[in-house]
Amino acid sequence: MPTRRAQAQSLSPLPLRVRPHLGESTENYIRRLARANHLRPSTLHSVACGPPNWTGKPRLERLAVLTGRPAGHLERALIDGLVPRRRTTVTGRYANPPEGTYLLYRAIRRDAERGLSLRRLAERHGVSRCVVRRALTASLPLARQRTGPSRTAPVIDSVRHLVDPMISSGMRVADIWRALMDDHEVSISVTTLHAYIRSRRTGPSRTASVIDSVRHLVDPMISSGMSVRGIQSALRDDHEVSISVTTLHTYIRSQRTNSCPR
Repeated sequence: MPTRRAQAQSLSPLPLRVRPHLGESTENYIRRLARANHLRPSTLHSVACGPPNWTGKPRLERLAVLTGRPAGHLERALIDGLVPRRRTTVTGRYANPPEGTYLLYRAIRRDAERGLSLRRLAERHGVSRCVVRRALTASLPLARQRTGPSRTAPVIDSVRHLVDPMISSGMRVADIWRALMDDHEVSISVTTLHAYIRSRRTGPSRTASVIDSVRHLVDPMISSGMSVRGIQSALRDDHEVSISVTTLHTYIRSQRTNSCPR
């Protein structure tokens, strides 16, 4: 099996080289690099990841070959060069900066991810460019823990209006991932998409929605004492409705439970 170094050596630099901005995220840099070379961002992302996980975290050594820049330069310029997908989890011990410095560094990093230059960042926050460079390269402790209720699925919630129609149209997870990255400039992990689609398919609302559409047909059949197989056959033959025996069993069991006196 070829090593990572051998796999990286099999790549070739892209025709147009794009300089990374200090404090830029890896995903945004790959997106700019892809647009400059007339490539789809999802395609370049997969090439930068390499086997076996083509949709995972881009590898700096592969990205260095594609861009023609040393991996050390990319590591210093990209704010998440050593951490996947803008996660801020960093191991190790820190000498915690003062509260004011911590908040300043965080604010500078947020503005840097929007593409502001060093000069603009320095002017915006009223500091020197040396302070801006220090803010973009320093190892900060973890973000403060939220005291309010935790969010259930913040990433999916922000793109649910994009993902749901794609799921309804029968698109595969890989195709949804590519469409989000190429057409909507949204980076989301395939694992998160898999978990969301699985929850939609196995959630209780799916069975309820199927039954709701034929409830007016099923309830009289249950009241008349028809068997589950008989109900299934009547729906298929007389009403051209296909429904599984398991779904019918679940519905009838719930009806009996709800009708029992407490």
